[in-house]
Amino acid sequence: MIAAAHIITGGVIGTAVSNPWLAIPLAVVSHYVLDFVPHKEYPVRYRRLADPRSRRRAFPADALRAGTDIGFGLIAVAWLSGASSLALIAGITAFLPDLFHLADDAFARSQGLVYTKHGTNPYRLPAGQAGGHATTFGLRMRSLQRTVHMRMQPFDADEVPVWVGFVTQGATIAAGLIMLTTL
Repeated sequence: MIAAAHIITGGVIGTAVSNPWLAIPLAVVSHYVLDFVPHKEYPVRYRRLADPRSRRRAFPADALRAGTDIGFGLIAVAWLSGASSLALIAGITAFLPDLFHLADDAFARSQGLVYTKHGTNPYRLPAGQAGGHATTFGLRMRSLQRTVHMRMQPFDADEVPVWVGFVTQGATIAAGLIMLTTL
């Protein structure tokens, strides 16, 4: 799911559940529940490019797209929840697994590895494009993160029709916005 869907769903949980000890774990669980639903995501081109120059050219558009997505989710939650701190914290918490995924990608890149496809094993870049070898700890953390986050999806995101992506993402965001206005 896109960031706004996760953030808005987390915001709904934070608004509906007043106990932070319950709301925050539920927000994290909601991330995996939403990712279990077949969906499409916008392309993040820079992650798939091995050439550093191509990555630098692709990054600004990817960052703008992701920033707009995250900003929309946070603004919607803040506005519709009356700037409830628990709703905002739960919204951010619901998005954390994706942030961990981006951190994993950055770590892999620093170790000379690159992912060619969302959820696949990384391959080693040619010598000179990145330095070092992945540490045992880093490999274990990457394996744990990928196992929990990526392998739970019972579908290949590249095989989901675009219309299904629009329906699932749109319905999730619409339902979340409606719930935020009524809670």
